[in-house]
Amino acid sequence: HPGESQYAYLFDPDGNVLDDIMVYRRGADNYLVVVNAANEDKDWAWLSGVNAGRYLIDRKFPARRIPAVTLRNLKQEEGRVDIALQGPNSTAILARVLDHNAQLAVAALNRTEFCEVDAAGHHLIIARTGYTGEEYGYEIYVAGDGAAWLWDKLLSVGHDLGIVPCGLAARDSTRTEAGLPLYGHELAGHYRINPFEAGFGPYVKLHKPFFIGRDRCVEFYEHWTRQLVRFTVTAPGARPVRGAAAVVDKNGGYLGRVTSCVSLGSRQVGLALVEKRGLAPGTAIGLVNPPRTETVKPVADLAPGDRLPVAIPGEIVDRFPKWAAKLKAGAGE
Repeated sequence: HPGESQYAYLFDPDGNVLDDIMVYRRGADNYLVVVNAANEDKDWAWLSGVNAGRYLIDRKFPARRIPAVTLRNLKQEEGRVDIALQGPNSTAILARVLDHNAQLAVAALNRTEFCEVDAAGHHLIIARTGYTGEEYGYEIYVAGDGAAWLWDKLLSVGHDLGIVPCGLAARDSTRTEAGLPLYGHELAGHYRINPFEAGFGPYVKLHKPFFIGRDRCVEFYEHWTRQLVRFTVTAPGARPVRGAAAVVDKNGGYLGRVTSCVSLGSRQVGLALVEKRGLAPGTAIGLVNPPRTETVKPVADLAPGDRLPVAIPGEIVDRFPKWAAKLKAGAGE
């Protein structure tokens, strides 16, 4: 409905994930689509091509077309950008920027809802969304010189509440801790991971009679065997786990590959794509970093001073910790 948003995917006809996106419905026939910055040009070319009927969108019915719409690039036309304000104090900080009516509009927002307000002459689209795992957080879409004004204003009014400016690397640590997949790492990318393997299958609405890539998505749903899991390193002070590290079971058998891993103080958490489904939380695993040299000697040729990769101990944990905690609380645990 207008005022609501939806996490979704752009698929090609073969079910490959071109991007994961957020869609905000601003009116009956007015939608705001937010894409990953790294995919901006690719996504614009795809949407424009589909809109103009230049691309095949259904292999069973090659003549299929989607009714044309008007596409606008708000980043180019308005200079509209996204400033994310996330964390438990985000509502209190944001309230200091807004007048009373706008404060009430923001306070009424449920998760994934948004409102449009004016502040100091600047138009703001304020959405209770964000890819950090926080219960409270906002993405604020602001145009032109309003971006610099809002940035400075937030830092000024939020100083005593602990506001800290940060970039995508900080977001990467929070989304990994929360178990959220990132395009290119846990979606699509080198391993061609689909949403079902990534644990985000419910966002693919297979009950719909048609969307681009639907037939392949049905096949993915029926036959997927790999699974994205979240893990923690159980050895305090262990050397950092690197991307593409191998995941092995307690007997050294290969299970899969690490896709993301971050350090959170004294501990490390990460995500890994494993070649089997159903690994339960608490399952012991080992994490083996790729060798820094291209060649590894056969065991028979080892000599004093040579080094062998040693598995870093870890264990599978709940994929989505926030929701797991809520389920346990609801069960009285």
